[in-house]
Amino acid sequence: MKKITNDDFKEIDVSKIHLNPDNPRHRRINDQKEVIKHLCKEEKISFLAEDIAVSGLNPGDNFIVFPSNNSGHYICAEGNRRLCAIKLLNDPDLVPENLKKRFSKLPKTDTIRTIRAAIIQDQDRIKFWLNRIHGGEDGGRGRRQWGAEEKARNTGYNKNVHAIYLMDFADRVGLITPAERKGRLSTVQRYVTAGPFQLIWELSFEETGIIKTTRSRNDIAIYLNKFIRDVAGKKINTRAKSKDIAKYLKEYNKLDSIDNETVEAWEIHTLKLQLSKKNKTKELGRSNANGLSKKTSKAASLINLYYDENLEKSLSALNNYKLMHLYNSLCKIHIKDNECMLTVGVWCFLETLTSICGRNENTPFISFLSKSKINSLVIKNNSKSINEALGRISRNGNTTKHDGTSGSFNGPQLYNDFETITPLISKLVEDAIINRVS
Repeated sequence: MKKITNDDFKEIDVSKIHLNPDNPRHRRINDQKEVIKHLCKEEKISFLAEDIAVSGLNPGDNFIVFPSNNSGHYICAEGNRRLCAIKLLNDPDLVPENLKKRFSKLPKTDTIRTIRAAIIQDQDRIKFWLNRIHGGEDGGRGRRQWGAEEKARNTGYNKNVHAIYLMDFADRVGLITPAERKGRLSTVQRYVTAGPFQLIWELSFEETGIIKTTRSRNDIAIYLNKFIRDVAGKKINTRAKSKDIAKYLKEYNKLDSIDNETVEAWEIHTLKLQLSKKNKTKELGRSNANGLSKKTSKAASLINLYYDENLEKSLSALNNYKLMHLYNSLCKIHIKDNECMLTVGVWCFLETLTSICGRNENTPFISFLSKSKINSLVIKNNSKSINEALGRISRNGNTTKHDGTSGSFNGPQLYNDFETITPLISKLVEDAIINRVS
């Protein structure tokens, strides 16, 4: 079938284009005035005319016409509603009696003398394109209608925009999959806009869609983890009333590792993957009954491996595709369900980074990163902790990667170890940028 080109388009006088008597929207109607009456009655032409009077014609919609038996005149194949509205705006005498008052109140606008239309003579080609426009999405070939999320994104602000805001964040950090979030927007909106929810989360909304909170970053990370997983698992739904939401939110008071602190208001989207940064050095040495530091115990309730925004920028500057994507993947995958894979992934990341920094392929990264090298790169007070963390990462990674049956992995400990060695990783990346060791 011949494609439509610019040569097929022409500016045509509106008076020479006639409404289609065989429009699929109605039975055959030979008289033009009767076509107008029918469209006005059944197709909401007055609202369309008002929109055109205020905003003009939609630049994203083309007209399609075909030649009529009257030389120099055309029949409208696509755009009959728009053409009808234009004719009524141009000539008030054509407006049906029951709509004259309404049309008289429309804003005065310049007469639309001509419209740009594609002239197609082949009726099969016309039917083909009409089906693309009006026949549904047809597996992606036709137009896809927007759902609630798409509409809210486009308008920028309505009751759904804050729910979308949270869902996008959760999607970005891997808390929910696209399949899980499908059809769940109304549930999120129902809860997010509820008074008890806003009170517990200490939320405030701005018209731009920005959500702020005075809860600590740690608390919001933990809250988000629970809430989004409950949404994805359909534990909560739109049928909940205010009392049900209030009852559900009481569960948040029972969550482990909640700070219950009020801080200066901050924007939730700045959370990124930095789920908790507080008391880093102070708490590392305190052990609990499980033999893990308090910091590590808190990490158990978090979602992803420790993330450092400045390190990500440095990796980007290093311009190493493999390292950059390894780091992004490590920091986006759930710890709880992927401890084994993350253990091997962190080991692989360090193997790759030290190789870039000059490590011989026959030398393990734990040997390359000797105590003296660590001391030269980072604060000496931290060298012992870093060395111990590297030792665990090396042993666990080797065992998990190479042994046929045995694996050694501990998600909370890995979080702690990865956070501990982040200053060393940053220094190695900085050196690699300077030296450009290949």
